[in-house]
Amino acid sequence: MLSDIRDECNINGGAVTLRRHLQKAALNNIMGSVFGRRSVDADTERNLREMVNEGFELLGAFNWADHLPWLRVLEPLRIHSRCARLVPRVRSFVKDIIEEHRENSNTADSDFVDVLLSLQGEDKLQDDDMIAVLWVT
Repeated sequence: MLSDIRDECNINGGAVTLRRHLQKAALNNIMGSVFGRRSVDADTERNLREMVNEGFELLGAFNWADHLPWLRVLEPLRIHSRCARLVPRVRSFVKDIIEEHRENSNTADSDFVDVLLSLQGEDKLQDDDMIAVLWVT
């Protein structure tokens, strides 16, 4: 991270946008503790960042249709359609990670996904429940 900041500083004559670097560090930290991967390839990182940004934007959006039901037909902010596009992307991303953990179970180096997969009996979660827990985490 520090080398990326130094490189950006050299390129931009001392100006650095820390937000991007801090987001990347936070994303790597979350990926490591929850999914067991600290680093991901550039495409996966970009895809994950897009999903997280879209999710935060949708969570913080004020939806007029919630207060004026007749606006639901018009959907002026496209919140419902944006959520409908985001949910399958998130499900696919997290489901792939769950399947990867099922195939490569390593008890020596377990993470949160492994803990959820190890639950038995009444506590055992279905895939959809795990996806919800992992995405909210």
